[in-house]
Amino acid sequence: MQQIPNYQKWGFQVASNSTKRYVYPIPAVDAKRVSLILTDKKKIDVDQLASFDEKCFPAYRKRFLEKCIEIGDPFVAVDPTTKRIMGYAMVTVCESGYAIGPLIALSSQIAEDIIK
Repeated sequence: MQQIPNYQKWGFQVASNSTKRYVYPIPAVDAKRVSLILTDKKKIDVDQLASFDEKCFPAYRKRFLEKCIEIGDPFVAVDPTTKRIMGYAMVTVCESGYAIGPLIALSSQIAEDIIK
């Protein structure tokens, strides 16, 4: 965020506001707020996921999300009562460990639930 003015001097514009590479300890998940987490690729509504994603990015990324789901393991947090998507993450196996990204959630608590 501190570098935004430097980039703006050169004509760059902010495309989206997000926190990147922000690391902090994850507390235990509160059982009262745990969302239904879908990991079955067949049960994920890609159109609904793309609509959720569009609120966070300046472009419609349905094809990108389809490819993420194809190559990775999706984790989609869905409110069990309203069936609304509350957040999602794509997990891919790397040479050494795993990569999580993108990870988008309506709150840090939902992001923690997805990671847990």
